Amino acid sequence: MKDRKCPVCAEPIRRNDATWCSKKCAGLAKRTNRPCAAPDCDSPHKMHGYCQKHARRWLKSGTSTNPSLDRTESERFWARVDKSGDCWLWTGEVNNQGYGRFSIWRNSKRTARHLAHRYALRDLGLLDESLIVLHACDTPLCVNPDHLSQGTQRDNVHDAMRKGRLNLSGLEIGQALRRAS
Repeated sequence: MKDRKCPVCAEPIRRNDATWCSKKCAGLAKRTNRPCAAPDCDSPHKMHGYCQKHARRWLKSGTSTNPSLDRTESERFWARVDKSGDCWLWTGEVNNQGYGRFSIWRNSKRTARHLAHRYALRDLGLLDESLIVLHACDTPLCVNPDHLSQGTQRDNVHDAMRKGRLNLSGLEIGQALRRAS
């Protein structure tokens, strides 16, 4: 099994099914303390990457007062990706399973919410909507297209079994697989 590192502190992850090394790192990953995206504003962001003042302005008008803040979906998405390492880590919103989540907004209303790794492939035109996206690196926050592939749920389960990430103890199929091996 490949040694996995915590995306927050780079310590080794001891449990096969864990995303972070500790509850503290999980909390830090979910509460990123990024500054407001508005130029010359150091207030912490509250929503949409802006502080409370700039977020209200954006929600009220649908646009900001600064044209540089009016970015396309794709620009907003890739601005939240840390490409400094081999894995390109999502730094935006994270769901309770540890996967990145990206929201699409139209006229100040959220119209859709996508998993970040699926949106990365969709943005590049590589996503087949009928398939799921598999991580070769086993890092839920990774959106590097070189680490992502598409397959069926069956492919995902076989990948998890091969990497030792699937606990089948107590299930009939798990007992049958142990007897067969």
